[in-house]
Amino acid sequence: MRTQSLALIFALAGSIPAFGQTPPPAPPAASSRIWRAGFGYETLWIRDVSRYGRPVDASPILWEAAGPALDVQYDRLTPRSLHRFQFNASWTGDADLRSPLRTIPLSADEKAAQLTGGYEYRRYPFRDLGADGLDVGVGLATGAVFRTLTHVYDPAIEVRDRGTDFTLGVVAAGRFRRWQAFQAEIAWANGLAVGKTTTSHSIAVEETVSGWGGGWITDLTIRGDVRLSAAVTAFVSFFTTGRVRTQSHAASASGRNQLIAGVVYGR
Repeated sequence: MRTQSLALIFALAGSIPAFGQTPPPAPPAASSRIWRAGFGYETLWIRDVSRYGRPVDASPILWEAAGPALDVQYDRLTPRSLHRFQFNASWTGDADLRSPLRTIPLSADEKAAQLTGGYEYRRYPFRDLGADGLDVGVGLATGAVFRTLTHVYDPAIEVRDRGTDFTLGVVAAGRFRRWQAFQAEIAWANGLAVGKTTTSHSIAVEETVSGWGGGWITDLTIRGDVRLSAAVTAFVSFFTTGRVRTQSHAASASGRNQLIAGVVYGR
């Protein structure tokens, strides 16, 4: 009996922390690494701006093309932060000129391509805002865009624009992660772009002309992740952007719409 009492006393003493001893620190927030790769469809439109200032789409003539798009993302996230690296590529053709009265098909050689690489950092200071799993965050996004555009005119005139833009913008975002089977995210970005464009004209006296310019960008992204099985998660995203650029006494407004579907790998 005495042995049992001593064992009980030692057990209780071991379970009580020493006076002044702080409890062990909480474990760090779990982080996740997520890859997304998808393929989809893009439409691209361009307007010549017929007057300076808003509205930027004052011209009634619209150049429009469509084609495939590829998107790859790598996310490193914690409950309160997000680091995102993204690569996007698109190739558009089957171009038309559209006016309020008619649509004119253009040469099959009219085409455009764009490669985009970007990085975004985001913080989520507002978590479970009004509902479990609903987080609101803010951040910064930066990127580089390489673009090329080819116009063809009769009888045999080719005008090609190549350029690189650097962008910087602020981001406001929301995400909903209440269930494991479905998660959603929406992000809006607004910022500035600056870069250089080189125009090559096949029969001009000065065949190549270069110039610097700048403008602003507005992006909107909506994405949903759906778990199809224990091993397979798919996503669908919609991306739309509007951009305005002024350069060398010329200006243009452009926009892109992308619908992407793909798979998710996370660990």
